[in-house]
Amino acid sequence: MTKILKTLVVSIALGTLVMPVAFAQTNPYGNVVPTQVPTLNSPGDVMNLLYTFLGWAFAFFFVIAVFMFLWAAFIYLTGAGNEEKVSEAKKRLLYGVIAIVVALLAGSIPSIVKNLL
Repeated sequence: MTKILKTLVVSIALGTLVMPVAFAQTNPYGNVVPTQVPTLNSPGDVMNLLYTFLGWAFAFFFVIAVFMFLWAAFIYLTGAGNEEKVSEAKKRLLYGVIAIVVALLAGSIPSIVKNLL
C-alpha cells in the first residue's frame, strides 16, 4: 500500500512541477532577454523582490496544503477505522490548515507593508 501512496505522491508532485511550464506563455520582457542581473538600487526594487518572493510562497503553501488534504483523505479512507490511522490523518489535516494559514499570511504581507509605507 505504501508503494501505491508513494507513486501517487510522486506523480502529483511531478505534475505540479510541470504546471509553470504550461502557464509560461508570455515573456514579461517581450522579445528581449535581460543580459544583466537586476540590481537593488532603490527601496522600490526591494519591495518588488519581496512581493515576488511572497507571491511564490503564497502559491507554494497552497500547493502543500492541497497535498496534505489529499494525503489525509487517503490515509483516513484506507485506515478502515484504525485509530492510529485516523489520528495520523487528523495530524495531516492540521498540517494542511497550517499551510493555508501561512499562505494567507504570505499573501497579506504585501498589502500590509504597502499600507504602512
